[in-house]
Amino acid sequence: MDDITKLWENFTLIKEEEDTIVIDNQKPILTVDNIQLCAVGKLHPSKRITVEAFASVMKQVWKIHNSTRIETAGLNIYVIAFKTMAEKIRVFSLGPWTFDKSLLILVPTTAANKPLDIDISLCAFWVQIHYITFECMTKDMAKFLGARLGEVEEVDGMSSYDWVRPFLWVRVKINVLKPLRRGLKVKTSDGKDIWCPLRYERLPDFCYGCGCVGHSIREYEK
Repeated sequence: MDDITKLWENFTLIKEEEDTIVIDNQKPILTVDNIQLCAVGKLHPSKRITVEAFASVMKQVWKIHNSTRIETAGLNIYVIAFKTMAEKIRVFSLGPWTFDKSLLILVPTTAANKPLDIDISLCAFWVQIHYITFECMTKDMAKFLGARLGEVEEVDGMSSYDWVRPFLWVRVKINVLKPLRRGLKVKTSDGKDIWCPLRYERLPDFCYGCGCVGHSIREYEK
């Protein structure tokens, strides 16, 4: 599919193909409600997996309605039409997910999107920020430090007793095409520099050689 698309991009249009077709809003168009139930997923790294195999496994893993539609839109790119918004929200909130050791990146759809044009480089992870000082064990500090990693989606609810927990806990959208940061260098109020290691939850295959998601250190050394 991707190869065919690239070939078409190199063609010179003939006169008839230059005509622009205007989409009439009076024509049947997929409703916003239907679009909001959909998501696009991509496996990273890509593997040649049939849509039937992918759909069969993920429906069981997600524990969703068997009539949920999953169609392919390219090499390991899938369009998923959930039956209910509750199902979609639950699947997104419990991620990230993996399939055969590949990371499954899920992206919500919008009316103007095309499946192949959606940016599928960002994935949300719960990240633990360790060795932080007691004075920094606040929700605001979790947001501040989390923003250094990517777009903050959520901070674990912190009560007046959460400062006894040994780490900050934040859910962040991270670019998985780049090496993951191993930690944050923080200067405390007394002027000291401390190193705060990061721990990524539900991390799939990860290379401790180059810091990238999608392969192990053994594959890197080869």
